[in-house]
Amino acid sequence: MLVCRRDVPILRAQNDDNHISDRVMEKAWRHAKKTLISVGGKGATIKHGNSLRQLLEDHTIVKVKVNTKSFGTMENAVQILRDLAVESGASQNIEIIQMREKDRTILFGLPGTSEKIEDGSFPPPPPPPWIKKDKGDVTERS
Repeated sequence: MLVCRRDVPILRAQNDDNHISDRVMEKAWRHAKKTLISVGGKGATIKHGNSLRQLLEDHTIVKVKVNTKSFGTMENAVQILRDLAVESGASQNIEIIQMREKDRTILFGLPGTSEKIEDGSFPPPPPPPWIKKDKGDVTERS
């Protein structure tokens, strides 16, 4: 479960009795297939924050790859990107679903996404397979 504390500026995962299992988290991680935002050595700008806000509205979760040399630590990167997104009009409660230091990648989510991941309602199931209809199934218009 992710919580926002006033004395800690970023959302942190808490290990309590109902934490998100690795299998469920991996499913959510793979739902966001690509990194949609990359922040290079020059650091983050307001454009990165605006992009994060827009992508979260469209996709619910967004992977962001960062160059930690420009930020120092992943925690600094999270804080700066979150502040830029909030400055661009995003919710104050943007969630940090997971950080992967090895990959230098952060998974951001809309408020409430971690609860949806935890209860299994996110990611949504894939659509049913498309079935081609036979030509005989189509009725002619008159």
